[in-house]
Amino acid sequence: MPCAVLSNVFWCALLPFTPYALFQSYSFDLPYLKVTLHKEHQKTLYGVALNNQRCDFVYNISEKKAFLKERLSKKRFNHSVNVAEESRILAELYGEDPEKAFFAGLLHDICKEEDAEVQRQMAEKSGLSVLREELESRPLLHGIAGAYFVKTEFGIKDIDIINAIRFHTVGRAGMSKLEEIVYLADLVSADRDYKDVDKMRKIVHTDLDSAMLEGLKFSLESVLKKGGYIPMYTLEGYNFYTRLKKNKNI
Repeated sequence: MPCAVLSNVFWCALLPFTPYALFQSYSFDLPYLKVTLHKEHQKTLYGVALNNQRCDFVYNISEKKAFLKERLSKKRFNHSVNVAEESRILAELYGEDPEKAFFAGLLHDICKEEDAEVQRQMAEKSGLSVLREELESRPLLHGIAGAYFVKTEFGIKDIDIINAIRFHTVGRAGMSKLEEIVYLADLVSADRDYKDVDKMRKIVHTDLDSAMLEGLKFSLESVLKKGGYIPMYTLEGYNFYTRLKKNKNI
């Protein structure tokens, strides 16, 4: 049975007038809805409807690990397993499905080492909203290509898993808890050794919203130093989590 999809005509009518209406195009044949997440912070996700029900889908972790081991370099495979492990830890800490988080974390870099042109072609035919900055920057392509790959090759229909893979590099405003977990797990996995990574890990294990803000700051600073492109999703994400922090302090 496919995942249940929330349906609400009222929100469908209002969504085009919301500040984040541009996020409408992130769906895979699902209606666009406004869904409230993280009730304790009154966080709102603008985009496709998510659900908390388990899809009737067999994760088959061993099979996917074997597939990745053949497909990826040893370094990239080890990183993927580390991100999966960290995703599971964070899921247990923050009340998300640990198995689902492990699965999404494991597959997040599935297309990382594909040829740049192959990634670009996958992004273009993915049906997702893809920015020019993403198409023109190889480091930003693999999340989109990966989302398309797991949907078409593995038959994954869980939009939360697909979005977690798609946005694990750039982030965005109003990420679901699973999206946040995979984004942050990628940032602080056991193989990461950048300056202040231990400080970042401490924040990640303390508060998701604060960690997202710090993670997006880190991403923006890194890209600026390298002279790369900054997609609108990342800027919107930074503003979103900055606003959350300010609202908390009121």
